[in-house]
Amino acid sequence: MVVKAKQIEGVLDTTSNQTVVSSKRFTKPQSFIGGRSTMTIYQDYLYWCKQEDVLEETGNSRLTMEDGRLITEVFDGKNWISNDK
Repeated sequence: MVVKAKQIEGVLDTTSNQTVVSSKRFTKPQSFIGGRSTMTIYQDYLYWCKQEDVLEETGNSRLTMEDGRLITEVFDGKNWISNDK
């Protein structure tokens, strides 16, 4: 018997084609470990982090959509600084 990742709580299948007919909301960050940074999805943001469990670290960046526009922000150690001017 094969158990697909979609059937196991907490696992995100990133290898098969999928169609989601509703929306997905993460209650805690979901991380994807990569090369120099980790991509993390949390709430309405897609983060690029140095450490997967630390969203607010100097130099981390995040992406969101507001009013149909993509907004990127970088954490400066105290605040998220937006490129939206």
